[in-house]
Amino acid sequence: MKVLVIGVYRDGTGYGHYCTHLINSLLAADPEIDVVTRFVRLTYRSPEINQIVAGQVPEMFQELEKKDLQNVDIVIQNILPSFFLHNSKAIFVGSAMYETDKFFAMEWVKRSNEMDHIFVPSQQSFDCFVNSGVNKDKLQLQPLGFDIEKIQAHTEKVDLSEQIDDDTKVFYFIGDIGPRKFLTGLLRAYYYEFRPWEKVCLFIKGYMSGEAKTDTERLASYVNEIKNNMKLNEYPPIIIKAGYDTEEEILSIHERGDFFVSASRGESLGLDAITALAKGNPIVVANAGGAKLYADNEVGRVVQTNQTPVIGLSEQAPPELYIGYELWDEPQILDLSHKMREIFELDDTSLNKMKTKCKIRVQDWTYKNAGNKFRGMFDQWLS
Repeated sequence: MKVLVIGVYRDGTGYGHYCTHLINSLLAADPEIDVVTRFVRLTYRSPEINQIVAGQVPEMFQELEKKDLQNVDIVIQNILPSFFLHNSKAIFVGSAMYETDKFFAMEWVKRSNEMDHIFVPSQQSFDCFVNSGVNKDKLQLQPLGFDIEKIQAHTEKVDLSEQIDDDTKVFYFIGDIGPRKFLTGLLRAYYYEFRPWEKVCLFIKGYMSGEAKTDTERLASYVNEIKNNMKLNEYPPIIIKAGYDTEEEILSIHERGDFFVSASRGESLGLDAITALAKGNPIVVANAGGAKLYADNEVGRVVQTNQTPVIGLSEQAPPELYIGYELWDEPQILDLSHKMREIFELDDTSLNKMKTKCKIRVQDWTYKNAGNKFRGMFDQWLS
């Protein structure tokens, strides 16, 4: 069995990391799958990011890129649906996601319906594609695999000792600073709920352009604008780390952090929340999207949401995507603040039990288990 994966695994985005996990899962399958890869780039990244990302691509992937394309049985295209292509006797599979309730890109619908199968990461994306006009019989939930062993083996912590005491509980967010991530909501919830004398801190690892100096200035300005507009008498501490980090640096943030928190208006999966669970860190996330696969009160707290029209992505997306007729799930700010308080005030016994449940929740989401699910699926397709 020979499988070609065409994807964005070299671009350092969430989409790229998702593709990397897909390839590693296929490589872990038993019986073995002959995997071939080809890289495509969909997003401009700064030279600084490209240099970092180049060092993050596994050497094995470089060898996979050298393999020929003869006698390929299955082609998986982990790219935007507008680039899906079906042009041979092989089985063609699209792998995609979208974070709102529907999309109005008719080219996406047309090309998706030309595929033999479409992989999506969660029921939210499944419903989104169906609502948009894609044939539901072509859609399947993609097996999910992650390097759980590597995540749990990493023990180095990001050093925050100059800013906070070691016993300070750290809420942390990792992600790009765009309208969908709703950092405004997270900041308002945190500032509203906590006081400077409490042993608490919010750590924001964010990036915009990916260039550390530029991002630090823009992110600090963004945070200060929210802070000043709230006009409070006092504010709990926030630590900002900007720019693009390596995988090891990101894992060091998870190792130091206590609670992963996100106010995102839409996540088809939520890779950083899953990494947090594998680390044993409780999560505070919206009760929507991909989080419904893994989030509940046993492993953290889920935040209630309201569906609201999409706004703010006009400069970051094609004109037919992320428009105001689409809806995303916006976390309720007061509920977010209350859930952060609840998790912060858990006693040690309850918190330790929750940490254990976090690891158990994702313990089966390994590359090997996902790879074997792919293998069984492919055997059935080719039979």
